[in-house]
Amino acid sequence: MLNVTRYIKHYAGKEKPLFIEGSSFSTEIPIPSNENGGLSGGSNGGLSGGLKTLLDLIEKNPGLQQKNLCKELNNMPLRTLEKQIKYLSQNGYIIRKGSSKSGGYWGLNGGSNGGLSGGLNGGLKTLLNLIEKNPGLQQKDLSQKLNNRPLRTLEKQINFLVQNGNIIRKGSPKSGGYFKVEN
Repeated sequence: MLNVTRYIKHYAGKEKPLFIEGSSFSTEIPIPSNENGGLSGGSNGGLSGGLKTLLDLIEKNPGLQQKNLCKELNNMPLRTLEKQIKYLSQNGYIIRKGSSKSGGYWGLNGGSNGGLSGGLNGGLKTLLNLIEKNPGLQQKDLSQKLNNRPLRTLEKQINFLVQNGNIIRKGSPKSGGYFKVEN
């Protein structure tokens, strides 16, 4: 019951939950819709309400740490926040900058460029430097050298660098790799 009360405050806002009794007990917690009628087709391409709220908070207040994010999100459970941060990070919406003590989270403008900022952020610079030092690496090899960076994130970052003329792919799909474009 304690967790139900916590989730009601976080998800339902001013809406009233529905408690259903029968052979079992269940609770329906209404989730208010956004003014735009949902998130489909928006700049963040289908993020759920909780993820969208977290992403908006990070983009409006860059550098916030987990404890401050929890407070801003009506004392959201830390484990829930950790899962949402992990999802947003792995899918290229946010990054963490700084040390474990003083660092925080920054949004990557999850708009038309697939979640990557217009300039080269730390992750993109690291990728570009790796390709420059190791020309011809394939995506799976890049992922391994970047501490098993998720392939989906890496794919978005590679596409961004290709579209901006920083790198090119040479060779066949099976044996080709990525190379830095010389200026």
